[in-house]
Amino acid sequence: MSLPKITIIISGGNLGGLLATGDNIVGAALACEALAPSGMTLGEAKRYKSLTAIVADGLDAAYNATAYRQMKEIYDIRGNAEVWIMPVPNTVVMEDICDKANLVPYLLNLIKQSNYAVKVVGICRVPDVGYAATYVAGLDDDVKAAAIKAQSLCKDLEALGIPVVVLIEGRDYQGDPDDLLDLKTCDYNYVGIPICGTSDTDKSASIGLILGKCAEDPVQRSPGRVKSGALPIGAAYTSDGEVINEDDIESIHDKGYITIRNFRGRSGFYFSAGPLAAADTDDFNSIMRRRVINKAVRIAYDTYTNEINDEIRKVAGKIDPAVAKAFQGVLQTQIDGLMTSEGNITRAEIFVEPEPSGNNKIEITLTLGVIDIAEDIQVTIGFANL
Repeated sequence: MSLPKITIIISGGNLGGLLATGDNIVGAALACEALAPSGMTLGEAKRYKSLTAIVADGLDAAYNATAYRQMKEIYDIRGNAEVWIMPVPNTVVMEDICDKANLVPYLLNLIKQSNYAVKVVGICRVPDVGYAATYVAGLDDDVKAAAIKAQSLCKDLEALGIPVVVLIEGRDYQGDPDDLLDLKTCDYNYVGIPICGTSDTDKSASIGLILGKCAEDPVQRSPGRVKSGALPIGAAYTSDGEVINEDDIESIHDKGYITIRNFRGRSGFYFSAGPLAAADTDDFNSIMRRRVINKAVRIAYDTYTNEINDEIRKVAGKIDPAVAKAFQGVLQTQIDGLMTSEGNITRAEIFVEPEPSGNNKIEITLTLGVIDIAEDIQVTIGFANL
């Protein structure tokens, strides 16, 4: 028998470490030239963390001025942004880039090649010289067609626990707000369409600026938050090359497009808001709401993956309260640590159904307290004898 003694064993793993969420990782599919930049490959996504590295791989103004400007605008907002870039032949329309059933499903491949790390992806194009656009609703018809395909792909990805937001360049605006499709009549609540940019010559909209805001801001924050400062640009145009006009911008914004504006008496330009192509009554009609719920989906999926095929004890036909509490607690820890404490939500409530609708099944409801955005500020001013 050994000498009597006390042995102390340190127990680890009881608090539950927090998952890595990578909220600000973005991607871009650029259909701008027939050939890829020298250090890239057509149809293959590559990770970058600086504009210097992108230029070193041949994506500079000499390669394509529009593609370079789009990427530069990301880094003008966040200098160390993580961006996955996929060059695409400029003969490929944006609809085909977003089509999961296309022979080469570029958008899906970009997401896969990032190991599903990208949370927001932008799609932009500089068409080949032979391209002939058609216009039914005030923009190149390819924009709406791409939005439909992107929405379909995004719904599939959410079912797999890896949702994303897709931004489709609202290129080649024809100049009349009345002709534009009213995006608030659509149900593309994973898709945003910016229609303004910084060029008056190439019919582009600035995917780079909105990606830069997504690479910089927490998920609940509006890209139009004035306190964050003006956009790092000196001029702004709609994608028909016209200087932004206050009346037109209001009309375009009211149809659900992502626009750039200025304020009377204040220098600089700002995003007007962060709408997605969905009705005002849709819970997920903004980039902010979608980014928040997407983050929660990924956290819940990753958290409960660890519980697959574990035993479920029941007492009198109901899930053992201890088991239910464990399922509730493991997600509560992650949501509180990764979302509530980060200011993404006000609080979270998690309920585990004690009598699920089937055997071998756990049913859990996660309710998030939403952070509202001060989009409408009303001030009543008058006189009184004070």
